[in-house]
Amino acid sequence: MHLPHICGVCHTVGMSRNGYQWADTAAAKMLLAGLERAKEQRGCSVRQVAKELGYKQAVVLSHMANGRAPIPIDRAEELALKLEMS
Repeated sequence: MHLPHICGVCHTVGMSRNGYQWADTAAAKMLLAGLERAKEQRGCSVRQVAKELGYKQAVVLSHMANGRAPIPIDRAEELALKLEMS
């Protein structure tokens, strides 16, 4: 559910409605959908996916999926393959 946007601050500093700079990018939306699909179809948690990708902390994937952190271009293909997004 999206709440109506009531402040102009986000747009003046280049942030999305949730306050995270990359939240409205196609990449973040695809990653979020991929993580949700992995959980629903294969029972994989974000923590499991992060571990399989060599991340020390699962929060890194969470931050990328929510747009809080950018998705590194050099990891994009690996993420897509692991989450069966190709």
